[in-house]
Amino acid sequence: MFYLKSNRCLLLAYNRLMTTAGPNHHGQFIRHMSAFPVDQMPVFKSGQSLDRLYPKSSTTSTTSTQTKCHLPSADWLPLETRERIKELHKNTINKDGHWIIRSDKTRAQLMNLADCMDKMRCYITEAQRQPYTPSVETLEKIRENREKAAVRRLEQKKNRSMVKSSRRSID
Repeated sequence: MFYLKSNRCLLLAYNRLMTTAGPNHHGQFIRHMSAFPVDQMPVFKSGQSLDRLYPKSSTTSTTSTQTKCHLPSADWLPLETRERIKELHKNTINKDGHWIIRSDKTRAQLMNLADCMDKMRCYITEAQRQPYTPSVETLEKIRENREKAAVRRLEQKKNRSMVKSSRRSID
């Protein structure tokens, strides 16, 4: 385990990646901004042995990364956002309250770490977004459209029945 604060090169690469414009994790084109203190995030590296891929090789490659964020002590997040993260991502929060995000998307550990941070940033943005509540007029319009569609469907059904009944032979 190491903290991002100790690795200046990693911080510079991450900040360069997060301040460029481009598509985010969900495919939306926005300007990236880091919204959380990366120096407080512990990062865990897990090794992947290359013995399965290359039997004569004895080296180990550590490519996949895992970041943890202790949600109860994350003062930089508003309380409502923390509660919403607990609702949305309850499967990635352990018993101790750590929110764990993993990535092994690429073969480069730095890119996997950037992917973890991008996922975390996108999840936080998603949790901060207010849920959509339609207005009364919109709900009324939806109800009217459903009623019109039901009437139209019954008319089509009646017309189709008339066509089929007219094709029957009268014996």
